[in-house]
Amino acid sequence: NVPRDAVHQNLLQTVEEVAEAGVTEAEVERVRQQLLRQRELAVCDSSQVAVELSDWAAQGDWRLFFLYRDRIEQVTADQVSAAAARYCRRNNRTSGFFIPSARPERIPIRPRPNVAAMVADYQGREAVASGEDFEATPENIERRTHRLVLPSGLHVALLPKKNRGQGVTVRLELRYGQAENLQGFEAAAELLPRLMIRGTQQNTYSQLQEELDRQRAEWDAGGTTGRAVFNLETQHDQLPVVLELLRQVLRQPTLPAREMEILRREQLAELENALSDPRQLGSRRLRRLLQPYPPPDVRYVPSIEEQLQRVQQVTRDQLVELYEQFLGGGHGQLAVVGDFPIERIRSQLEAMFDDWTPNQPYTRLARQVFNSGEPQQVTLRTPDRANAVYYAGQPLRLCDSDLEYAPLVLANFVLGGGSLVSRLGTRVRQQEGLSYGVFSAFSAESWDRYAQLTLAAIANPENVPLVKSVIREELERLLEEGVEPNELAQAKTGYLQRRMVQRCNDSQLTLQLLDTLYARRTMQFHADLEQQIRGLTPQNVLDALQAYVHPGKLHGVIAGDFPAASES
Repeated sequence: NVPRDAVHQNLLQTVEEVAEAGVTEAEVERVRQQLLRQRELAVCDSSQVAVELSDWAAQGDWRLFFLYRDRIEQVTADQVSAAAARYCRRNNRTSGFFIPSARPERIPIRPRPNVAAMVADYQGREAVASGEDFEATPENIERRTHRLVLPSGLHVALLPKKNRGQGVTVRLELRYGQAENLQGFEAAAELLPRLMIRGTQQNTYSQLQEELDRQRAEWDAGGTTGRAVFNLETQHDQLPVVLELLRQVLRQPTLPAREMEILRREQLAELENALSDPRQLGSRRLRRLLQPYPPPDVRYVPSIEEQLQRVQQVTRDQLVELYEQFLGGGHGQLAVVGDFPIERIRSQLEAMFDDWTPNQPYTRLARQVFNSGEPQQVTLRTPDRANAVYYAGQPLRLCDSDLEYAPLVLANFVLGGGSLVSRLGTRVRQQEGLSYGVFSAFSAESWDRYAQLTLAAIANPENVPLVKSVIREELERLLEEGVEPNELAQAKTGYLQRRMVQRCNDSQLTLQLLDTLYARRTMQFHADLEQQIRGLTPQNVLDALQAYVHPGKLHGVIAGDFPAASES
């Protein structure tokens, strides 16, 4: 019968008293013994021990299970009091009430059915197609792939194979425009593909979605300046119908104003949230440092505030003009992977893109490495965000056909590309316990001599300076000592297995086929790359690293809730 508010106030008062007055040694000893007793009982249950060890391993290392026990035994009243004073604060808590109804409504539960009788005469349906045992090597993929150029000029790769459930994956990339004629269309280019799939002359957005549901299909679309991407997944029998829907989207979109406003609001909400997100702010600032194209160049990387302004100002007239003047079937790539009849789909694709030519010319948007002088180090403050990020990067002058590409790929895998099984994962996350996640990434262009090495970590704001220092130490150690033979052998195995697994995924495989179409290559390029990976020596890796990677040239960005950080 105690009033609810009084109980609530009493609970809060108790918490605040602990934060202000602390705890006694006797209280700590009593709780210590309770926790240790629970642990001793738990270790007698093998299944519970397995769960505990798994949980601690997910946090970094299974041995933390025992380290936690040791720390329970050693913790003092002063330590507990300090923790209570730090964390038991008003702005760090949430309270709520469960208020039962005065007259609860009970829903009667039906008697339990006789399950055995329900399934006694049940007969299953036709089994799902099991697919084939497909060998996902570059050589086999290329043997099975049919490459062609449609009359419109679109480059196509068709890879028929028997999939479980007769699944088919399609990915289309349309390229358009030039650096000069696309200025002012940057925001429209991001919205256009997404708006195209929201209505055609034959179907509204809801009708398109209903038809996709009936066909057991799904699709999505996206875009960047000069590039529109459409992805769809369906099944063998439904592919012709779904491709017809895609034809309507490409050739007869209505670009509905109402749907455009919905997409605009969604994008504005995402950007507004990004204004205080350390990861969004940090990664974008690093891109601006690595690719400092000046405005109004279409390759200029806008700040989030500038992107917000662009989205606010984009009009439907711009989207209509971009579609009518720039889009066409003459430049781009299309890949189809899965269970489909080649000749029928080929003729349907030819009809989809027939006589669809843009009014504006197309020239590939090239990328370059800038001589930007001294690397910049930037700190961004994001108040009220409990975590922080560190990003670093260096642009490199090479392309993916250079001899140094393969050793740099493997060097990155050793450094941080192998996730937890890497030097950064082992040192920063598992040994030091400084980061929630740490990795490195390396990529290179096929047409331009532009590559990029990126380092990244997520951590507690207090740990970021040490994270930055440890990452630098590991990079410098790799540059000085290189890789050990056993370490290199393990990296080769891990990297090549990862590539094989990726090619077993049709979505990943369509991406790789599109890349070969764009670069005017075949899968032989990947076969040669993997053969080069197998033959690498520690000296090959060290020579490539020392020739291209220089810690003193790394641009760096830290973003997070730092007490005294300065924005720049």
